Amino acid sequence: MKKFIVYIVLTSMLAGIVSCQGNENIETNESDLNDSTSAELELSYYDKLGKKDFEGKTFTMIGPHYAARRNFADDEATGDVVNDALVERDRFVEELCNINIECIGLGTSAEVTTIVKNSVLADEDNYNVIFGEALGGLLTLKNSSLLLDMNTLPYLDLQGGWWSPGIWNNTQINNKIYITMGDISPQKYYSPYVMTYNMNLAKDYQLPDLFELVLDGKWTLDRLSELTKDKTRDLNGDGSIDYDNDFYGYIYVKTAITGNAHYVGAGGKLSEIEGSDVKINIASAKSIDIIEKVQSILDERGIMEFDNDIGTKSTNVFKEDRALFFGNSMSIIISDFRDMDSDFGILPVPKYDEAQDEYYSFLNGWCLGGVAVPMTVKDNELTGYVMEAMCYKSYEIVRPALFEVLIKGKVSRNEENVQVIDLIFDSTYLDFNALYNIGGSSNLVGTSIVNQNQNFMSEYEAIKGKIETDLAKLLEK
Repeated sequence: MKKFIVYIVLTSMLAGIVSCQGNENIETNESDLNDSTSAELELSYYDKLGKKDFEGKTFTMIGPHYAARRNFADDEATGDVVNDALVERDRFVEELCNINIECIGLGTSAEVTTIVKNSVLADEDNYNVIFGEALGGLLTLKNSSLLLDMNTLPYLDLQGGWWSPGIWNNTQINNKIYITMGDISPQKYYSPYVMTYNMNLAKDYQLPDLFELVLDGKWTLDRLSELTKDKTRDLNGDGSIDYDNDFYGYIYVKTAITGNAHYVGAGGKLSEIEGSDVKINIASAKSIDIIEKVQSILDERGIMEFDNDIGTKSTNVFKEDRALFFGNSMSIIISDFRDMDSDFGILPVPKYDEAQDEYYSFLNGWCLGGVAVPMTVKDNELTGYVMEAMCYKSYEIVRPALFEVLIKGKVSRNEENVQVIDLIFDSTYLDFNALYNIGGSSNLVGTSIVNQNQNFMSEYEAIKGKIETDLAKLLEK
């Protein structure tokens, strides 16, 4: 995104220089720009990839795709900015290397998993790329040894900013990677866990400037505690607090995703890669300290949690101005809050304290932005080249359409929000254990936090052997 912003600034400056000079210089400068600067900016990466002619071969993508969760383009431009950018991307790549792109969109990730599994088990080369839930269908395919190590594909640069370098760094098994995320799927931007706050209520409660707190590195667990404590109120005076009638300080869905998001946001690591080894250090002194502190914050009066089966009601409470803060994945913000009457701000999950170097935005692996390649792909050159070209083109034109117009323009509502959203997407995090939940250890951390489990160490000891066994099996593959 920083590269994209630099591109916009540079081209704007160049345009300004041309317009301010005398007429005698305009033609020359425009020619120079067209012949050098523009060509270099637009074509350099494709020149690096090299020109390819795949002689009309078909490149097939399969994944969940529907109106609220788009992964593919419609057949033609429709006026929808994201769809039209996808149409432009596909046509560009088709012309770039002489291929036909086929998209198979299904209603659920489970349907995708079943179809791909049957295809691979039949040794059929039907699909080049699969989209879906990293923690759901794609993980099922990985655990059945049905996915290809994407490090074996030529041309593919999974460390590039148009993919997800953090996932590449934190999820490889013996230098093999089977699942990632990238701009090739618009659903990547629906995945980070974030917090929102009601800006109108913030004025009523005389809250500090939360955007300023974030940008100054002062948005911490202690500040969250301070701002949500004692905010719950019995609005209808019936002596009880319920989600249909009353007011809450902070609403979140009571799942492991929420617990892990706050744990990671506070600097906790679900796993760490040290050379060829993976360490599961969730019982370290630092991890226990983070777990206990997050538990204490989420358990304070004025903070209300909702079980998963009524999670949609938590969004209604927030939209009805009956909650100060709300926590969930960006997907909920995009899909459910665009018609909210009150203005809202988007924040990262708070840091442990001000000494923590940066914010960490946990990726919800149940969103539909995971990317994988089936084991039975026969043409590695076609698959690697097209995936890389398509992802990079998405970075150039789909990301601006989604990120600038949809998320920033229609959801964030104000310029301060824009800066914070940039920060959130620059700090996304998903590690090896968050993806594989080794021995149930990742889930233990998350559920222990949201369920206020005071027996974490005893439950950790009970699964310690399974963690070691499952980890050894994963590292063998």
